[in-house]
Amino acid sequence: MRDSETKRIGMDKPENLRAYSLKIGAQAFLGKISSMPVMVMLAFVWIVFIIISRNFFTPNNLVTLFVSNSFFFVAAIGETFVLMTGGIDLSIAHVTTVSSIVSALVMIDFQSAAVAAQVNPGTGAKISDPDWWTKITSGQTGVIQQQVTQSMESTALMTILIGLLVCVAVGLVFGLINGIAIGRFRMNPFIITLSTQLIARGISFVLSGGHSIPGIPRQMISLSTNYGIPLTDKLVLPWIVLITILLVVVFGIALDKTRWGRSIKLVGSNPQSARYVGIKVNNVTTSVYVVSGLIGGLAGFISMTTLGTADVKLGDPLLLPIIGSVVLGGISLAGGEGNMIKAGLGMLLFATIINGMTFFNLSIAMQQMILGSIFVIGMAALSRVKKRA
Repeated sequence: MRDSETKRIGMDKPENLRAYSLKIGAQAFLGKISSMPVMVMLAFVWIVFIIISRNFFTPNNLVTLFVSNSFFFVAAIGETFVLMTGGIDLSIAHVTTVSSIVSALVMIDFQSAAVAAQVNPGTGAKISDPDWWTKITSGQTGVIQQQVTQSMESTALMTILIGLLVCVAVGLVFGLINGIAIGRFRMNPFIITLSTQLIARGISFVLSGGHSIPGIPRQMISLSTNYGIPLTDKLVLPWIVLITILLVVVFGIALDKTRWGRSIKLVGSNPQSARYVGIKVNNVTTSVYVVSGLIGGLAGFISMTTLGTADVKLGDPLLLPIIGSVVLGGISLAGGEGNMIKAGLGMLLFATIINGMTFFNLSIAMQQMILGSIFVIGMAALSRVKKRA
């Protein structure tokens, strides 16, 4: 800017220069905020909930918010990677469910057999049996509750590790089915993942009989309650929350800073160009569905730590928040656009709304209506922002 022009608009004075700088900075900040409607919606929701109830914005409720939605956050990570390639995974919610069901059954059988072998060998008793206690104690006048408890505690770590491996393995199987069908055989992602969703849902109901499965090790539940970083004398930030945050950070770095992540974005934005630069599009597509399956299995494991049971009805209401949160966060359904920070904001928005609706004791029907309305409003705002751009 020339000296004459600077004097003409008054920029030769320090106070005017500072005001001008603040104005430019404010415009840039508002422009950035307006380009991310999910941030505006998140701030609005938090302000409304804080005004309605003074107990909403408390350490206890904030920890509850993150703990109760940790498996949802993890499952949404997998969906983010799939959407970045321009695909979709409709099976993720029910893969989370079936992995938890299979894992719970395996853990219960393993631990009950281990306890029976230590306390009363040869009975073949299982905790899932209605007459388990009778089998364990039959003919053993000296067997007491303390012995069973000690035996269960001694086998808890191995039981939990086996449960984790089973969850990941089940998720891997479904991820491979989706990945090979879509990546290798170029089948339609919507049809394939809808099919595997139905398969996973059917397996869950057959194995569980339509009921939730209790009986998982209590040490596993403590990962989301007692074990963690102490915040106060009575409040702990559980390990499950820390693990969830770590997963979001690690996969966010993988998406933005690695060759694989850049390949995912290029495949989503322009598959033909990706082929021209030497990217194996089929391999990249297969990999994101495999990762989605693995993460879905991990989310199933985390769901058991937060719910205290393997819930057969977990998957039905979970799919909309998973897809809706990352889409509202700015992950394009067409692929190639977005990052984990934006997806994380979308996840936090839906988690806040879910927590708030539960906090205010709204019915399931009302919760579904509100979530659907939020998604419609958010998509309209996002569409308007893209048209302006």
